[in-house]
Amino acid sequence: WILFESACFVLMAQANVFVLFTLVLCCNLGSALANGPPTGIKEEWFTQYLDHFNFRHTSTFKQRYFVYDSYWNKKGPVFFYPGNEASVTLFVNHTGLIWENAQSFNALVIFAEHRFFGKSMPPNWKANLDYLSVEQAMADFSVLLTDVLKAQFNTTPADTPVIAFGGSYGGMLAAWMRMKYPNIIRGSIAASAPILLPDGDGVNPEMFYRIVTQDATPQVGGASAKCVPNVRNAFKELFKQGKTAMGRSQLSKLFNLCTPLQTTSDVLALATWLQGGIATIGQADYPYPCSYFANGVALLPAWPMRVACDFMTQEANLLIGLRNAAGVLYNVTHNQKCYNWKGSSGPGQIDGYLWGYIQCTEVVAPFSTNGVQDMFWNQPWNLTATQEACKQTYGVVGRPNWAHVQFGGVGSVKQMLSNVVFSNGQLDPWRAGGIDFSVPERNVTALVIEQSAHHMDLMFSNPKDPPSVVKARQFELGQIRRWVKR
Repeated sequence: WILFESACFVLMAQANVFVLFTLVLCCNLGSALANGPPTGIKEEWFTQYLDHFNFRHTSTFKQRYFVYDSYWNKKGPVFFYPGNEASVTLFVNHTGLIWENAQSFNALVIFAEHRFFGKSMPPNWKANLDYLSVEQAMADFSVLLTDVLKAQFNTTPADTPVIAFGGSYGGMLAAWMRMKYPNIIRGSIAASAPILLPDGDGVNPEMFYRIVTQDATPQVGGASAKCVPNVRNAFKELFKQGKTAMGRSQLSKLFNLCTPLQTTSDVLALATWLQGGIATIGQADYPYPCSYFANGVALLPAWPMRVACDFMTQEANLLIGLRNAAGVLYNVTHNQKCYNWKGSSGPGQIDGYLWGYIQCTEVVAPFSTNGVQDMFWNQPWNLTATQEACKQTYGVVGRPNWAHVQFGGVGSVKQMLSNVVFSNGQLDPWRAGGIDFSVPERNVTALVIEQSAHHMDLMFSNPKDPPSVVKARQFELGQIRRWVKR
């Protein structure tokens, strides 16, 4: 598998400043894993309608998907991955829970790429952004499953149970597809799926960064007790020095920035960029070296938050410590000549732009900090500023209540949803928007996996996996067996 690059972006609006910062970097992990997907996986193409909900609109595009049928005995289920906001090869390469268990289930394996991402790009895509939506993507997946199973394998989802697997946004899609298309999806493993975050149903917008902060404590993340106060004080010093032209010049040199800081808005953007790096390290807090969050070019160290905190406690100059802490991610290759704090570049830049559109329209997720219960600074959630930034960037203003109207939030999970496992890592800040309750009578289970980071349970097994992750995978496989037998 060749290297692919992608990014997940979170929209931050504060003091009329709008910043896109990378939270997830995607990569090819093949060289970092003892295990990997089997050989012989087939790349296929499927013709999709650009608009499934307008019968006068007949434009189409080619959607890419991958199929592996060597394990299938015509009696086993379908293991299906609805692609996230990146090339589908990323998920083919990393979803070890599927590959390590498909043979024992005699499963047919299908990975489908999300419209507008990877190679599933409609013609003239910028002019067709109106068709980039959660609803259109789920319709793509449902049509593809129905038609491919019939045409290639002479079966149907009614006769051959389809189990959806997904992590992060893919986990949201897996859960929502079970809700919207129960005739297609028999059950779902929704890992690190913050389905309540855009819904806002009881979610505290400050929790994301509180969890990042908890990861930097000795009690939760095994980090130095000095880490949290030192990070908080480093940001205070950053803003203090950033008030003057001389201070900004000194900061530009100290942080080795490719583009010098010119204004206080630049200082805020730099701070948000640093904050994004630390948040990513929190998500990537795996107990083994891993390149999943390092864009495939190098390995992040084991327990990277502890490593970042070591810089914050061993360096007398807190700003240098902050630079080096964020550099655990941003200088993972150890060859950065300067830091491009203004944003990403390369193939992942388009993916980031497209994901930003989804966040501006349907997945409008609030984030804030208060600088007291977290290690950052006061950043109240500002919907008006976010919508204005979305309008300037994409020409659209999102509908914050749409996710609740469309999917129903807590009420739908309790009353309508069935056959879903929602798993969340204790160390993963995205659990702030995840489901934290079970509905046993509807076969809905919520797991909080101790010492686990972002959808770690979906990844290939590793000798350093904590027992909690191993136990979670065993539970998920047990649930799949129950769903398949029904």
